[in-house]
Amino acid sequence: MQRWNSSSLPIFEPGLEEVVGRCRGRNLFFSDDIDGAIREADLIFISVNTPTKDFGLGSCQLARATVGGILPHVSWLQPDGTFLKRDLVKPSLQ
Repeated sequence: MQRWNSSSLPIFEPGLEEVVGRCRGRNLFFSDDIDGAIREADLIFISVNTPTKDFGLGSCQLARATVGGILPHVSWLQPDGTFLKRDLVKPSLQ
């Protein structure tokens, strides 16, 4: 978490450093205070590695584990119970 909040990001993705630098502290925050971050959030963006299974489909194991870890802290589910919508579109930094 410390590296996400520094100028030395823990991963490399072309353009990521500039985007994070421009948005961090304004509308992008990194925190390990799960309760506090969820309480203050309008939106929770979860990004996890989705390794490919042997037969070509993406594994959602890490996403399920991440959601399972934060779900007990969430008190603002939609009236229909919606919490997460899965989108497999690769994000663009443009």
